[in-house]
Amino acid sequence: MDANGCESSSQVTVTVSGECPIAEVILKVPTAFTPNSDGLNDIFRIEEFDNYTFTSLRIYNRWGEVIFESRDIAHGWDGRANGAQQPIGSYVFVIDGVDGKGEALVTKGNVTLLR
Repeated sequence: MDANGCESSSQVTVTVSGECPIAEVILKVPTAFTPNSDGLNDIFRIEEFDNYTFTSLRIYNRWGEVIFESRDIAHGWDGRANGAQQPIGSYVFVIDGVDGKGEALVTKGNVTLLR
């Protein structure tokens, strides 16, 4: 609506030809964390992600047992399993998700728990 009270609208159709490139998946995952309740770096979680839909996070101990699992990206691992603090050491993480093309993506790595 303009200053004179006149109203107008329009519609535009955009057609895209060819393939649109899908941006690269970027995951920022820490390599260590310190769950010592000081309010700094106490939780292991994905800190940043682009072009990615999170599905799950699993943490394994050195015997291959799943000691933590979450399907909520906001809920990371606090260094405990069954309520007990886990020992200092290296743990394996597996992050499942879907990329911008809708394809399954699995990211694996190690995280070091320090106190």
